[in-house]
Amino acid sequence: MVCIYCKNNTFVTNSRNKNNNQVWRRRKCLTCKACFTSIEEVLYNKYILISTPKKLIELSKEQLFLDIYSSIGHLNRDKVVIATYLTDIVLSKINKALDNGQIDLRRYQEIIFKTLKRFNNIASVHYKAYFMNQ
Repeated sequence: MVCIYCKNNTFVTNSRNKNNNQVWRRRKCLTCKACFTSIEEVLYNKYILISTPKKLIELSKEQLFLDIYSSIGHLNRDKVVIATYLTDIVLSKINKALDNGQIDLRRYQEIIFKTLKRFNNIASVHYKAYFMNQ
């Protein structure tokens, strides 16, 4: 990675796994000696495909977030934070269920449903009614 200040090469001085599927890195520039932090995250829609009977669909983290957000709409708590957290959990589970970068649509929906059911039964019922078997 290049320095955000002088555009020269940097090296990593510290690296840690953050939440799900993110890496936190502390970097230092070789030239200007500036330090900065980067957070690296996998771009899911570039390598995970959802297989349906007729075609392959790229996974959209944004669409997954919106589906989960809609399913927890009845909650009075901070829905954005909760939906973000649940999306990260679902993506982590999907990563483990991949077969050559693909996941069957039914398995994809089942992972979301079970994650929501474990969190809130009403959210899982909403997801099943509005997003499963489409």
